Amino acid sequence: MVLRVRARHVTINKGVAMKYIIICLLLNLSISAEAKTENVWSEFIKIPNIANYNKCVGAISSSKLNGQNANRCVTCSELFDDSLKLQHFLTLVEKGNRNALDIAVKLTPLSDGHVKEEICRSIGKTIKRQAEELLTIIINNNSNNEDVKCMVTILGDEFSDNDKKRLSEINDRIKHISRIHDKKLYWPKNMVNKYLSDYSATITRVLKEQTQ
Repeated sequence: MVLRVRARHVTINKGVAMKYIIICLLLNLSISAEAKTENVWSEFIKIPNIANYNKCVGAISSSKLNGQNANRCVTCSELFDDSLKLQHFLTLVEKGNRNALDIAVKLTPLSDGHVKEEICRSIGKTIKRQAEELLTIIINNNSNNEDVKCMVTILGDEFSDNDKKRLSEINDRIKHISRIHDKKLYWPKNMVNKYLSDYSATITRVLKEQTQ
């Protein structure tokens, strides 16, 4: 007995096939881009040199060019959504790494909520050590008033429920800012002094009310 199998001719629509190929390519590019972006932050945290700094700045700029706002910054979310990675980055900021400080200032307008507060808190801690450098970075990044206010007035948990300690910290920051005499920093210096002085006056008023 002989079995005969008739081969069937299968026709593939070229248009459908091309669409499938394009979708696969775009998906692979998207996955590769996300992995690359995530590695950018990890590499900078490991080695915060100028080369890795430039990669971070490039990634941030790409998000801005794509019209992504604070809630859609995919590039930033790779850092913002990883609490451990974010804390490692902010440690670099607080230790005075200039590259990290500059990136933190760039990230401020692209963040919100508790992440924005954490970034601002770390930036503020640098005032007593590198006030002039911070003001220069603020100018270079054309930071808006609200972001600057956040950077210089948000304090850490160690100051919560302690108005006297909070007042002392704010006044110390004012002293360091007031020591800057570079005319190029006149605008940010006055703005920062105003925010800090207003905050100091508010705390002073609260303390007086508590003693009455």
